[in-house]
Amino acid sequence: MAEGGSPARGAELPLRLARIVRREFPEPGCRVEDPDVLGFLNDATARQARRGTVAKADSVVGTTFAAMARDIVSLLRTAGELDEEFDLVLVAHATPDLHPWVSPATYLNHALPGDPLTFSVSDQGASAAYTALRIIADYSRRHSYRRVLLLLADQSTASCDGGTAPEPGGDVAVALVLDASAGSTLSVEQFRGVGPSDVDGLLAARVAELGTPEVVPGPGILGDEPGAGGRPCGGIWRAVAGPTVFADYDASRGELSLCLAS
Repeated sequence: MAEGGSPARGAELPLRLARIVRREFPEPGCRVEDPDVLGFLNDATARQARRGTVAKADSVVGTTFAAMARDIVSLLRTAGELDEEFDLVLVAHATPDLHPWVSPATYLNHALPGDPLTFSVSDQGASAAYTALRIIADYSRRHSYRRVLLLLADQSTASCDGGTAPEPGGDVAVALVLDASAGSTLSVEQFRGVGPSDVDGLLAARVAELGTPEVVPGPGILGDEPGAGGRPCGGIWRAVAGPTVFADYDASRGELSLCLAS
């Protein structure tokens, strides 16, 4: 039993972190005018009055996850990461897609070599990336997968409802290429039942037990501090030069998530 929370749900990934590819989208890539889509986005944001204004407009502009996926595929091709097949692809996001009728997972299934199994992870708030990594660990071990792609996507036009993630600060996509043969080892822990007052102590204790690696805290931990980034899913993920703990906290779920890369 971890102090301040329930026992951790954890997993050591049989795959290694081979590459991280990041792309920010400072300019909107599309305009959405479909009233059905605007209604959907309003429903997705209505529980927070300061964010639920989508349906009051005739259109919204931003970046869809499918558009992000296309650019990420182009960057992966340039980096030589499409020379080998993928077995599995996950798309994880804490915000709703700007255009829910266009699936990034379906696009990636066709765009990537290997006809990979693809699906999305959502409704996990700031825990989305870590939950996706635990799923990847289970699938890879069960099916002996050797290459997996995890796409983390955030869009800031219509943020998620219910306070499950901080206010997004911009559109960004990050791809984690996981490979059996080379890269940093990964392990994930998720602690449930963690109150806000318990986060710092639990995080410090686990970091000390892990040998005091560098800590990269997400916006759920930093809150309104400068540098919080405001990207609830993909904002903190970057290439590592040594043992690194990526960490984030979802207050609405009472969940502290950690990923050690070493």
